[in-house]
Amino acid sequence: MAEARKAHDINHTDISYDYEKVGVRFEPTPTGLLAALGAACGQNPGAYMIEKQRQLAELGYENGQFEAEALIQIEGLEHFSNLLLGLAPLKPHRLRVFDSRFGIHLPYQGTLFDDLEELRLTPPTLGPCEISVRGPGFGQAARFDGEMFIGPPMAEPHGAELLVRAPDFIIRLTPPALKFESVGSIDDMEHTLEEWAELLRALTLMATGRATLTIASDRIPSITFPVDQPVTGPYLEELPLISAFVDGWLQLLTNAGLRSTARFKFDVFWEANEARMAVGILLNPTSEARFEFQTLEIEESSPLPEGLYFNSTSFANISITFSAKVFFERTSDPDWQYRSTRFEALDVRPKVDDLEEYGMDQATASDLKLIVDPRNITFVSRREAAQADNGGHRD
Repeated sequence: MAEARKAHDINHTDISYDYEKVGVRFEPTPTGLLAALGAACGQNPGAYMIEKQRQLAELGYENGQFEAEALIQIEGLEHFSNLLLGLAPLKPHRLRVFDSRFGIHLPYQGTLFDDLEELRLTPPTLGPCEISVRGPGFGQAARFDGEMFIGPPMAEPHGAELLVRAPDFIIRLTPPALKFESVGSIDDMEHTLEEWAELLRALTLMATGRATLTIASDRIPSITFPVDQPVTGPYLEELPLISAFVDGWLQLLTNAGLRSTARFKFDVFWEANEARMAVGILLNPTSEARFEFQTLEIEESSPLPEGLYFNSTSFANISITFSAKVFFERTSDPDWQYRSTRFEALDVRPKVDDLEEYGMDQATASDLKLIVDPRNITFVSRREAAQADNGGHRD
């Protein structure tokens, strides 16, 4: 109080108090004084000094140490709502910071806030919640953990907003509508394989226009909304294929007893052709992947044998080895007389050291005489295959 009044000569200040109200009676003898001091200070001088230092540092700051006055510009009701929900930063044109102790404000003299350019508010929380996105039918849903916040009551345009935050997106709820917005660019995000699987599945389901979004919490009744409006954003055409690949790769890792914990960016998916082929062969009997051969070492009149394909592949810092039975048909193409029609998964495991030995063991176990050696396979993209079918060239 003296510092706030600029009365710095506190050595000349009188301080008084009512000792009958705040004091403790003791016998006016040396023994009585010792007992009174012992009761006040305790029997451990070191602990007493530590506690006094704590009090000197903390007492009076129970409601926080710093308070500030900021001059900001509000550009409308929506901007004001974003500020209060912590979705937009406060960019003060003028900032005055005070050290507030025991409710007494003193101008802050330090350098802690010298480079402060913006602030963000944290609205009152309603606690954790679960967010799920489901599609029609029996398909797999996407699930996320989030936290709910309540905005201040506003008369216009729709009253208080409920904000739901998850690591990669926010959901804003008002009486007339739900707004779903991703946080940042998908190209800049970095996630584990399992996190990518949930996010890509949710985006794929919502892009169909037939999904539902549910928010569940212990604080409020569960609420479900239809997601029937168009979703905008990058890679909408590619997302279903990438999402199916991620779910399939996770299943292969589970079957092999593996788990990927590496974090990676979205652009890694563009380099996953061989892993995507493995997923198609093992999990989709009518996979778009196919083998074509100029000839097979069989007699023309003999029935087509079943073959074995085996290989190793990697994605997201995890490698697997797998095998599948291959079924063939004869074609009318003079250059490529045999073509695979479907696959049947046989085995998947952590990557083996000797791939050739693995292939021989798998062929013996399944009694397959025709072996498709991966060393003799040339990978061709769908675009290259289409060009070849239209008169192009391929090996």
